[in-house]
Amino acid sequence: DGPISNLPGKDKLLADSAFLQGKELLRAGEYGAAADAFREASNLRPGALEYALFAAWSAYLSTGRDQKWRDMLVELCDKTLAQD
Repeated sequence: DGPISNLPGKDKLLADSAFLQGKELLRAGEYGAAADAFREASNLRPGALEYALFAAWSAYLSTGRDQKWRDMLVELCDKTLAQD
């Protein structure tokens, strides 16, 4: 129970890394690759709604604003606001 117990778990570190990678890809306009990175982050940390929200937003952009992704975005926004 020393200082090591305060360190984040491997999944959290991997998720945070994937999330940061997704943000860089999003900035570069690589929406499909960003969606993949955000989905990876979301899968590693299913409780982090922000990651799922970014995944849906990137997928929405990469599919030419497909209605399916818009509906998912609205649902995730509602969940995120309720959690916040």
